Amino acid sequence: NVASDAFMTYLYMGCKGGHVIVSADDPYCHSSQNEQDNRYYALFASCPMLEPSTPEEAKEMTRVGFSISEELQSPILLRTTTRLNHVRGLVTLKKLKKPKGKGYFEKGSMLVAVPSTARVKHPILLKKLEKAEKLSEKSPFNKVIAVGKPSNRGIVTSGVSANYVKEVAEDLKLDVKILKLGMTHPLPRKMCEHFIKSCEEIVVVEELEPILENHFKIIAYDIGCNVKIYGKSTGHFSRLYEYNPDIVTEALSNVFK
Repeated sequence: NVASDAFMTYLYMGCKGGHVIVSADDPYCHSSQNEQDNRYYALFASCPMLEPSTPEEAKEMTRVGFSISEELQSPILLRTTTRLNHVRGLVTLKKLKKPKGKGYFEKGSMLVAVPSTARVKHPILLKKLEKAEKLSEKSPFNKVIAVGKPSNRGIVTSGVSANYVKEVAEDLKLDVKILKLGMTHPLPRKMCEHFIKSCEEIVVVEELEPILENHFKIIAYDIGCNVKIYGKSTGHFSRLYEYNPDIVTEALSNVFK
């Protein structure tokens, strides 16, 4: 929070070298004073965001995040949560890239954060976000996972909750498709629209605030799709604390009776 002013302005100014900012949320306040959902900062500042669900994804998203950052000339937010930060798992290491060159600091009026510069930079930032959405559409971190037989039932999830969803769906022997989102801002709009159109009912599983849930309701409304969306607003999930397989089992069992 103390860095939010600089963070907002930083997105306007951009960066030449790759910069991945790790922000660790803390559902259940294990070591924090609040349960704030820092995904709102990505929306607030127009910052592209990645959300890993496993150690392998955390490593890979960090690597890819630097490439995206350099391509967009914008910092990238890597949003994790306590459960992911305290887990151990196998990762596949790849060959390290050699540095491209020696770093240097430019001088110039367009690198000074004053109102006249901000007015020029804001439209550029919005163009970067449009480009980021195209990257999100083809990102391997956004994918549909089929469980059981083909079905018009869907689940949307991200982060560590995706692990619980897949495990529970398999344990309950559900026929369902899971939209697992790893690049969650900007969302892959076309992919989300296609998923919504293919479903009669959707459950959104995300810890803390109903950010994905609200986005999917807006998209469904925009495309005139009368799909039923379950989540926090329907009382199936809470805005409080961490989730676990038992919580997800109860919710999915109640929806997919």
